[in-house]
Amino acid sequence: MKEVIFKLIFIVFFLNIFCFSENINPSTYDYVFNNYIPNKITKNNIGIKYSFKNNQKYILSQNWITNNLYIGGYFGSNNNQNEKINYTLNLGYKTDLSYFKDLKIIYDIGIHNKRSFSDYDSKWKKISIIINYNIFTLSYNYLLSNCNDSDILNLIDSCSNVDDIKNASFIGFDFYNLYTNNFFINFGLKKSKTSLFPYISLRYNL
Repeated sequence: MKEVIFKLIFIVFFLNIFCFSENINPSTYDYVFNNYIPNKITKNNIGIKYSFKNNQKYILSQNWITNNLYIGGYFGSNNNQNEKINYTLNLGYKTDLSYFKDLKIIYDIGIHNKRSFSDYDSKWKKISIIINYNIFTLSYNYLLSNCNDSDILNLIDSCSNVDDIKNASFIGFDFYNLYTNNFFINFGLKKSKTSLFPYISLRYNL
């Protein structure tokens, strides 16, 4: 019964790729990405991430509380002088599929916040389905946020006033490579429509 429910959730989320239009510039949520490392690679880690698209750096961490539950987060400062800090908290749950030994499905939720010196606050809520097979992951990520004045001026879908909700989505690809016993590298790519956001992270196994 549990596996049937998870399969239904999985199908619904992937249908969202085709059911929701997106006219939001991906650069408005380029600080939103997955913070997941399989527990077969590391139980607890800390590291740094570099995004090639916007030359932005982050400090991140992830900790497995149990074999199926983890908590993580990251923060960074944008090169733009008007932006103060970006920070994220995320929580994930892993399910094991009895008929595919090495295939895992992870459900991840996160809150991603960007604050600026001008008191502008951009916050996205993210729900992700991550498919993990050995050292590779593929993810679908669905985002929700409150509309702001800029969205109304730019005629963003569903944004007629600041009480409305806007949505976006992106696909993520990740590859993990153990560098030494304590260090490992994560190569990733975030795809939003025709925009690509490549990145790399180096983490230390605590």
